Amino acid sequence: MGFLRKMEFYDETYSVYSLSKLAESLRMAIYRSFPEQVWVQAEIAKKNVYPRSGHVYLDLVEKSGGTTLAQMRGIIWANDYPAIQHNFEKVTGEPFREGLKILFLARFNFHATFGLSLWISEVEPSFTLGELSKVKGQTISRLHQENLFDLNKYLPIPSLPLRIAVISSETSKGYLDFIQVIRQHAIPYRFEITLFPALLQGDKAVASMREQLKIIGWTKDEGRGTRDEVGAGSEPSPTLHQMPIAGCQLPTVFDLVAIIRGGGDEIGLTCFDNYELAKDICTFPLPVVTGIGHSTNETVVEMVAALNRITPTEVAYDLLARLDSAYDQLIGSESTLGLLSKRILSGKTEQLFRYTEKLHSITHMFIGRQRGDLEHRGKTLRMLLTHLFSSRKSLLAGMESQVRSLDPKQVLKRGYSMTYDPHGRILKDASAVKAGDKILTELAKGTLKSTVDP
Repeated sequence: MGFLRKMEFYDETYSVYSLSKLAESLRMAIYRSFPEQVWVQAEIAKKNVYPRSGHVYLDLVEKSGGTTLAQMRGIIWANDYPAIQHNFEKVTGEPFREGLKILFLARFNFHATFGLSLWISEVEPSFTLGELSKVKGQTISRLHQENLFDLNKYLPIPSLPLRIAVISSETSKGYLDFIQVIRQHAIPYRFEITLFPALLQGDKAVASMREQLKIIGWTKDEGRGTRDEVGAGSEPSPTLHQMPIAGCQLPTVFDLVAIIRGGGDEIGLTCFDNYELAKDICTFPLPVVTGIGHSTNETVVEMVAALNRITPTEVAYDLLARLDSAYDQLIGSESTLGLLSKRILSGKTEQLFRYTEKLHSITHMFIGRQRGDLEHRGKTLRMLLTHLFSSRKSLLAGMESQVRSLDPKQVLKRGYSMTYDPHGRILKDASAVKAGDKILTELAKGTLKSTVDP
């Protein structure tokens, strides 16, 4: 072999390859082993698109139980990538992205400077679709085995769902449509809608949505989101809220959670088949409503949610219908209550009128009886008073006669006299005067003055 040189080191002879010759030897060996293109199965660990050239560089891996068994670089040339990408998305409904397992047709190439790489000329999307279906099936089966699948469905949707936590993109057309439908409704219900921004497709979508679900579940008076008070004729008034202190589980202030995504794009839905995300929704303490915006191939998240509607606008219409139903019941109850009140009031009025007439009659009869009783008592009292006055008059006449008979003047007429001492006092005892005192004697007719002899 011409590229070998004999060299002596410390009296020993070694066969030494130049690096370029070794690389060329490897390239030829690989070419002889794989002269044609081969089908290879691997997972896309990393994807880099170079806008300038249009070439796509992939880090391809094979894993088992979390351990990387093999890793190589793949290249899709700019001329091939648009067709590969279009066909892949059309069949799988997923963007050609990291994290997917793919089956591809490639030629081995070994470059002296860049090493070994796989030049990918074709990707079989049905393989990836099968892998995604397998993952979806495993997720559904696992949720059933763990008795989690129907848990969120057991939670009733409130009849007045006004406080809504929305997981969506801030710029999502579906979210904007959702708000618009509510705002244009004829009845100005006062919704409190708090947006929790999240990615709804791509490699980071699952982690993003799970994080927002965690925040909503720990929210009491405040949460990290943007709240809009939405009603007919109102404008959203965003307010930033802070996440509560971790370590203390607090009850949520929301009535339900809505996961909405729209715009008619049915690409990138496999994140909604993720087991961890679906499990979070199954065990979530609030009913979850989905409006992911597609009409085919229902995802696991939609299957386990308490309520699934195809589009965000249908979610809005459903919530409004519930409020309309409650409103109609309230109006009906108001009407029924008014009729019952009028009926009761009418009946009570008639009853009161009868009671009034009866009371008037009873009062009239009572007054009549009392008047008769009073007249009878009056007559009796007059008779008693007449008799009393008569008897008292006779008594007074007798007493008057006695008084008159005892009048001193009457006594004097009968021959008696009254004698007064010098001081004008009636003299009753002779020892009360002394010799020489002037005394006065009163007779029936006239008086006598005399002097007491010694």
